[in-house]
Amino acid sequence: MRYIPLDQVPDLLAELSRASHDRRWAVRRDVAAILLGLHGLRSAEIISAQRSDLATADLMVRTVKRGNPRVVPLRQGTKMLLDRIVAAGPVSKWLLPTRSGRQLRTSHLRRRWRTWSRAWLGRPYGLHALRHTSAMLLYSDTKDTLLVQRHLGHRTLNMVLIYAASLTDHRRYMPDLTGQQLSLFG
Repeated sequence: MRYIPLDQVPDLLAELSRASHDRRWAVRRDVAAILLGLHGLRSAEIISAQRSDLATADLMVRTVKRGNPRVVPLRQGTKMLLDRIVAAGPVSKWLLPTRSGRQLRTSHLRRRWRTWSRAWLGRPYGLHALRHTSAMLLYSDTKDTLLVQRHLGHRTLNMVLIYAASLTDHRRYMPDLTGQQLSLFG
């Protein structure tokens, strides 16, 4: 499955909330990274975020693909956690550095997330599933494909249409990438 089932998201958020109060700085940092994934960031965008990218309630994201740079509004709890991490962490240009101040590696986040998703959700999910989940949640709330496209920094609507199709009634028709009408199940 490419995204976390939407009915499991409240359980995930509850687990992340509990973990965000861990006394260990590195655990809180990793929770913040997972929350940024739920805000639609790719793993490389998470580790590449710099302290200077964090504005009042937004994060400037320089996309790693050929998409558009974007400003991602942060939920208040995520912004507060990031502020606490920056204040308590090592001096570094990175928003979520290692304990020694170097850039975090995506392999670390992937391992941590697989461990947590297995324990919290009953099966391991890839880190990119958080990005897909973000898109699914935003689309299910708004039904606005252009908003989802801008939020994720996609250059085209093609990927967004996949999210939309996943949430629609499968007896309906959807446009394929060439504009022809295709039934999802014949």
